[in-house]
Amino acid sequence: MPHCGEVGVTTLTSRRPREKGVMSIRKLVIAAVASVILAAAAIAVIAVVVQPASPKQTDNERPVSSVEAPNGTTAGTTPTSTGMVFVASSTPTGNFLTEMSTRDGKRTHKMELEGTGATTSIAVSGHQVCVGFDGQDHGGLLSCFDNRSTTHTTSWVAPGAVLDANGRNDGVGFDLLVDEGGQKFGVTVRLNEATNTFAVTRHTKLPSSAISLVALANGSTFYSLGSDGVISSVDATSGSIRFTVPTNSGATRLAISNDETRLYALVHDNTTSRVDVIAVVSGKVVSTIKAAPDVNWILPTIDNARLVEFAGTPSSGSIEQYRFLS
Repeated sequence: MPHCGEVGVTTLTSRRPREKGVMSIRKLVIAAVASVILAAAAIAVIAVVVQPASPKQTDNERPVSSVEAPNGTTAGTTPTSTGMVFVASSTPTGNFLTEMSTRDGKRTHKMELEGTGATTSIAVSGHQVCVGFDGQDHGGLLSCFDNRSTTHTTSWVAPGAVLDANGRNDGVGFDLLVDEGGQKFGVTVRLNEATNTFAVTRHTKLPSSAISLVALANGSTFYSLGSDGVISSVDATSGSIRFTVPTNSGATRLAISNDETRLYALVHDNTTSRVDVIAVVSGKVVSTIKAAPDVNWILPTIDNARLVEFAGTPSSGSIEQYRFLS
């Protein structure tokens, strides 16, 4: 019996340490799991605090910046790296070209223009900033100035009203939308810097409803916006229409992104105005941006991060920039 008792004692004393060991391991596992959960929660809290909120659709309904512009503002140029722009304006007292800052609204130069009719458009190519006129009194005109000295350099008498103007990347060329007796043409002109004279290098028939025009950098394609709201992709050489993209019939102005993947259509719809951002490949509206009822001209910034809107009435003018969300 003593022998059996000894065996029993030995068995009991050998189990207790094992149970304590198992309990210790369980406690360690539970503690480790709790630590992991707490650490993950802490990381989640930090992530919420540190990471910026995702942009909301309403973010592009508030201007990033806004400054007062000349009364009767009709068009403007892309802001430079220092925020400077040229603004074309028309008032009952005359037509003007103003150089100003989009950062503080300060105006550095103002020149009275001698173009015919009212200003319709403005574009920059190289050192030339040129203003288009509708020519209601004598005929269309493209009047150009040196953007460094703001002195007049040359003018080109168009065969009809200049409705839109785009500067080419070659530094001497412009793509224009010209109304020749009701027929619309995409006209490319090139400046001879030695003689300060323009020569027509391309004259492409466009849909008769065209009211605004943009061109691809390589010169192969014109995108024309019609008064019916239809955007047409036109072969700049043959004039054939490759495809069309229907938009809103209230669209009045067209612009294109610097990477040429987006079209921007300014739409005036009843009492509201907006800019539709359209993917070139799909033809679908991918986002919209707010616009004032009196916005006349739109274009993207150099980095394509913002949309610049130039607005004007006979008694007011403004330049506002909105953030793109796509």
